[in-house]
Amino acid sequence: LAGAPVHAPWLLCRGPSGELFFANETTRCSSFMHPFHVSLQKLARVCRTLLALPKAPRRTLIAALREAWEKEANKEFGMWCAAADELGQEYFYHADSMAVMWEHPRDIVWNAYCMKVAALEQLEDDGYVMRVLSDTRADVRGSAAKVCQRMGDVASASHAEAVADLLVDECEWIRAAAAEALLELGETGKSAPSTTTSWFSATSRVTIHSAP
Repeated sequence: LAGAPVHAPWLLCRGPSGELFFANETTRCSSFMHPFHVSLQKLARVCRTLLALPKAPRRTLIAALREAWEKEANKEFGMWCAAADELGQEYFYHADSMAVMWEHPRDIVWNAYCMKVAALEQLEDDGYVMRVLSDTRADVRGSAAKVCQRMGDVASASHAEAVADLLVDECEWIRAAAAEALLELGETGKSAPSTTTSWFSATSRVTIHSAP
């Protein structure tokens, strides 16, 4: 937990017995789970794919993901509207799902977006990638082996295959980024399914209240 950054209004705290937990300064709620736990799980899956690619195709997919996630954040942020209850307290509702929350949308949408961009920036750092791939854990060694294998491939088929795995992701923006990256890699025969899931409206950890 200590290694996973959090943004305002969330704070990383330590209880009287030394246990770590997260507290929201706006809602006064607390949780032992990271505020963006679900998004972090999805991000980890994408990062594993990126780590299994050599430098050139990895950066192609990173560029496509950065563009797709920026579009997603802008779209999702625009879906939240401000209102006030009978006591004048401001709350926010989602124009599509009608979900209601007290948190400002930027604390959910933009913080999750910044978290994903920060991960992409790390994976653009060749030194960081090499440190990760030299990790002694078995699952990381497996990714390192895939990178070495694909670096030795003359054709780009194995690179495109790794990217194409993201075409079936539940998030439409990841699928769109994968499809764009495949075009850059010369794989024009693959496209993303049309089902829709947003990282924000469907999976973000927010405090939901009944509509006033």
